[in-house]
Amino acid sequence: MFTLSSSIDLNSSQDSIKLISKAFKDVIYKFYNNNNIKFDIIIYGSTTNHINDIINEVTKDLSKEISINIQNIENIHKWNCKLNKSAIIFTKTQNNLQNLHQLSFKENDLKFLIYVEEIKTFKELRNIVEVSNKFEFTRQPDLRTYGLFLVNDRNFVILSAAVIYSKKACGKFTIKLLNYLRKKQQKWDKKLENFEHFSDFHGCMLDFLVFYDNGPHWYLKEFKDYENDLKKLQNDVALKNLNYRGLTNEIIQLASKKFNFTVHYTVRCTNTKINRYQITGMKNYHGRFGTLINLQNVLISDDKKMYKMSETLGTTDFYYLVTLNDLYTNYEKLLMPFDFSTWILLTIVLLLTFGVIFISYLCPRKIQKLVFGEGVQNPAYNALGVIFGIGQLRLPHESVNRMILLIFLWFCLIFRTCYQSMLFEFMTSDMRKPLPASINDLKEMNYTIVVIKNDDNDKIYNDEIISNRERPKIIYKTGSEYLAMYKQALDGRLTSKYAFFTTNFIHSFLNKTFQNTLTIMENEKLTKLTAYSIIESYNNLLLSNFNFIIHQLIPSGITNYLVDHAIWLLQRPFDVEIEDSRRILSMRDLEFGFVLWLASLSLPIICFLCEISILFYRKIKRVLEEIFVKIFIFLALKLMMEKNHAKW
Repeated sequence: MFTLSSSIDLNSSQDSIKLISKAFKDVIYKFYNNNNIKFDIIIYGSTTNHINDIINEVTKDLSKEISINIQNIENIHKWNCKLNKSAIIFTKTQNNLQNLHQLSFKENDLKFLIYVEEIKTFKELRNIVEVSNKFEFTRQPDLRTYGLFLVNDRNFVILSAAVIYSKKACGKFTIKLLNYLRKKQQKWDKKLENFEHFSDFHGCMLDFLVFYDNGPHWYLKEFKDYENDLKKLQNDVALKNLNYRGLTNEIIQLASKKFNFTVHYTVRCTNTKINRYQITGMKNYHGRFGTLINLQNVLISDDKKMYKMSETLGTTDFYYLVTLNDLYTNYEKLLMPFDFSTWILLTIVLLLTFGVIFISYLCPRKIQKLVFGEGVQNPAYNALGVIFGIGQLRLPHESVNRMILLIFLWFCLIFRTCYQSMLFEFMTSDMRKPLPASINDLKEMNYTIVVIKNDDNDKIYNDEIISNRERPKIIYKTGSEYLAMYKQALDGRLTSKYAFFTTNFIHSFLNKTFQNTLTIMENEKLTKLTAYSIIESYNNLLLSNFNFIIHQLIPSGITNYLVDHAIWLLQRPFDVEIEDSRRILSMRDLEFGFVLWLASLSLPIICFLCEISILFYRKIKRVLEEIFVKIFIFLALKLMMEKNHAKW
């Protein structure tokens, strides 16, 4: 969210108005550069001729490309409309600026530009933001704190922003100079760039409030004696020794690296013995510039009702009781000892072997003897015999050919032995097809999720964030229908694939209901998969009763980042309680065979090439010797003939 606050002298000329309007339009074009973007111009309080002149000058060119709606708000307390579009807000006095926090908005990515006529200098803006008590934190969403300020100084129009997280001050407003427009040249000092207030927290500490007894995902350690444990938790030494873990902690640590902030956990206990409930972790611990983020539910009423005050992410453990898949048939087990990649590599080796044999048949007999040796008359039969374990009666005479055959024999022996042993084990055991390993597998393997019809489960499966992902088919059943289907699954009478959604409470209830039957039959018909469900109070973050720090995190993208990584963590494999020790051999198990085979095969190939080179060398040597002898005889005869000719 972007807030633009500007100033203009009451006695400014038309040129000054045009200059301020130019700065307005430059910033607007920067953040509204897409076509068909709609936004409102809101005039809060009494208007003046100067404001009207600026509005007319700004909208004169923008109205041709952008749809603009202008509305007046005289009394903000009587204006109950929530902003659902970006807006430029004009107001006259500083006091009106303090009331703008009462404007509520629906979306998180809206942009707000605010013009305050009474602010005349950059120094005055700094006094209001950094010194004056008028500009302070509220526990309500405040448009001012996401602001870009445009100040009409003497020689420059200064573009600045009020930031609360900076290298110098954490948790306190400071003014940051972003850019300035030179009045004489009417040019910006540098190119206008997007500015995100909360993209970098500059190493500031964000304090996360944690209740140790509010959920298994936030369990720090087991506490039994509440009063003594509460005293221990107040000790700083004890707090440092706590081991924080869980899904929420993992996501927060990921976000701290991306947004450059330091994580600090403050532990509080929820005392269920007291009668009156207070707003724990909100007003008492935040202070004026506090940065505590409450990640859990807060008890705020005497009737013990639970409210999600500032919950960015809440996780609930749940389980899927999945009907076991069918058994593998004997024909399916024939290909099971090796995985797909191993079969492909074995096929390539055999194709290369018989490819060389086939090519040799097309070559002369001398080449066949050179490759396979004189003792082998039918190399294809020898290769098939090696593959199926038949003894070799005729072996080649040359050492290199014997080495190649022995390596191929050794290679086939390893894989043939592995295949036979694994196939024997698979054939003599009842093996079920793989269970789903993640939430996406439930959909890909055509599982149907059975859910008990209630508001909590509707929240889990109708949440906007969960619905963005592809989900399996879900059917809702009443409690009695759910138990009936569950009993059918235990009896093995369900033909389709079902995954029963349960929690710890539901699972314990099922154990009590079916007693020994569940214990005996569950291992045969059902298995338990552990997963997580994310309940993210995304829409509720904009309610006025939330603390202000949460609204600071909205434009930074931290909430979206947490949700995205929570979904990513959900794709991790389920914790399957029933594990099968038998598994298919993979390339990792058999890679040593391929590596040694290639390494051993390289030696005879080198020797084979050396023999060929030596053979050709001898032939070439004999040919050269014959050539040299003939040349010598020719020269000798020629010399003798010349001598005889001289005598004559």
